[in-house]
Amino acid sequence: MATEGKYFYSFTQTERRGFVLLMVILLIVLSIVALLPLRRPDVTKYTAFIDSIKEYEQVLLTDSVYTKNDFKYSSQHTANRIKPFTFDPNTLPTEGWVKMGFSPKQAKALDNYRKAGTVFKTKEDVKKIFFIGEEEYTIIEPYIEIKSTDSLPSHINRSHSIVRKEYVYVVELNTADTTDLKELRGIGSVFAARIIKYRNLLGGFHHKEQLLEVYGMTEELYSKISKHIIVDSDILTTININTATLQQLNHHPYLNYYQAKAIIKYRDLGNTFDNVVDLKNITIIDNDTYEKIKPYLSVR
Repeated sequence: MATEGKYFYSFTQTERRGFVLLMVILLIVLSIVALLPLRRPDVTKYTAFIDSIKEYEQVLLTDSVYTKNDFKYSSQHTANRIKPFTFDPNTLPTEGWVKMGFSPKQAKALDNYRKAGTVFKTKEDVKKIFFIGEEEYTIIEPYIEIKSTDSLPSHINRSHSIVRKEYVYVVELNTADTTDLKELRGIGSVFAARIIKYRNLLGGFHHKEQLLEVYGMTEELYSKISKHIIVDSDILTTININTATLQQLNHHPYLNYYQAKAIIKYRDLGNTFDNVVDLKNITIIDNDTYEKIKPYLSVR
C-alpha cells in the first residue's frame, strides 16, 4: 500500500489533479448507468401512440372526414347528457339538437346532412346516421315523430333516403369559415384562407365548380372534395350596375378594367340598365362574360 502511495505522489501536481478528475468523471458515468434501468418505458403512452396510428389509418381508408370517435361518449355520460323531447328529425333546428343534449358538432353535422338532401323517412333512418351512437338512439327513439315529407321545403330531395351508416361531411360554401373548410381532406389553412378570399371577391359562390378558379385548385383535389360541398346561391352579394363605381366593377374577378369602364361610359351617355340583360348592349362584354357575371349584378 505504501508503495502504491509512493507511486501516486511520484506524479507531478498536474498529473495528480488529472487523475482525480478522471476518477470523478468515471464515478459520475457509472452512477448514470446504474440509474438508467430505473427509467422504464411508459408502456401506456406507447400503446396509446400505436392506437392513435391505427385510428388514423382507418380515417385514411374511408371517404368520411369525421370518424365515429369524434362523436363518442361513454354510456353513463350519454344517459346523463341526452334529455329527449318529441321531435321530427327532418325539421328540428340545430339549436333543438343541442338542447336535447347533442354536441354542437353533432348538431351541425346533422344540419349539413339534411342540407345535402337527406330525408328521414323512418325512425331507423336516424339510427343509420354515422355519428349517432346506439345508446343515444335508444334514448331518443320513443320521441321521434316523423311527419309527412310533403311539407318539407322544395329544395330537399325526398327520394334521397339514408341507405347506409356512413357520414359524409358537408360544407355550405358561402357560410363556411376556415375551420369548416379545413375539415375537408386536402384543404389546409392557406388553401382555406384562399377560398374565403376568392369568395369575398366574387360576392359568394354561385356553383361549386367555381372552386376550380381558386389559385392552386386542381381537378384531382376538386373531385375529392366536391361531394362534401353544397352551395346556397340565394345569399350572393350583388353589384348595382346603375350606381357602382369604376373601382367596384373592376374589383370583381369576372370584369376587367375596360369592361368596367364601358359600363360607366354607357351610363354617362344617359343610359340606364332596366334589366341585367341590358348589359349585352355593351359590345365589349361577350356572352361568356355575361353568363359568368350575371348572378352578381342587380339594377336596383
